[in-house]
Amino acid sequence: MNTPLEQLCCTASNPYPDEATKVKLTSLCSFITDWSALEQLVKDNRIAALLYWHSQQGNIVLPKPAELQLASWYIRNRKVATVRDTWLTILTDKLNEAGIQHAYLKGTALCHLIYPTPYIRSMDDIDILIDQERNDEVYDILKSLGVSVKKPTTDRELGCHQWPIATVYHEGLKYDLEIHTRVLSRRIGGYGFMSDFKESLVPFAVGEQTRYALSHEDFLITQLHRFKHLTEIFRLIDITDIAAYLERYADQMNWD
Repeated sequence: MNTPLEQLCCTASNPYPDEATKVKLTSLCSFITDWSALEQLVKDNRIAALLYWHSQQGNIVLPKPAELQLASWYIRNRKVATVRDTWLTILTDKLNEAGIQHAYLKGTALCHLIYPTPYIRSMDDIDILIDQERNDEVYDILKSLGVSVKKPTTDRELGCHQWPIATVYHEGLKYDLEIHTRVLSRRIGGYGFMSDFKESLVPFAVGEQTRYALSHEDFLITQLHRFKHLTEIFRLIDITDIAAYLERYADQMNWD
């Protein structure tokens, strides 16, 4: 059976708690006598910033040392997210100027689409979907922005769902950049070339800029494909993505 601390982390995975959930969170906090496992739990599940956000909303009460530790991760997340979006604004402008249709995937889009603030969605990389026919132009744009990138050239590389991982350096921070030509790899189902989504992309605003993500239905389909594959690492942040998405868009979903 899960410990009260594990139950707290699971229950706090929804960033839109109803009143009953808030009561449960408060109750769970009262049963926790040992918070020493918190650091590893939130690291493994990428929910440190989310738990700090809950504490600031009054949904959970943390011991001061734990609150300060989570606050430091939240501040780091905020810095990383702010710099990342500054660079993504530049990239988006460059791709738009070249007429290259693209879509942001996973946390890169979800942090803006479904979270109360983008700073509570932790992530390690930037994911973008492009049309494989525009590989050369995308490569030239990335090189012009100083990205350390290798364009796929061999049959094996071209058959993969994404390019070799590129590296972005911006304002003193480093980001991995995953350039997808399909949303999922063939071992999971090979789901989704850019041509499959051109008519159904969802716009979202970041400042004054409009970016695009997969449709609500395609997001859920791809997430569920990932869940069923045993090589995908399972984290609570993945449940948060689903829970938050359904809280925001369930009434707009085409369930058929």
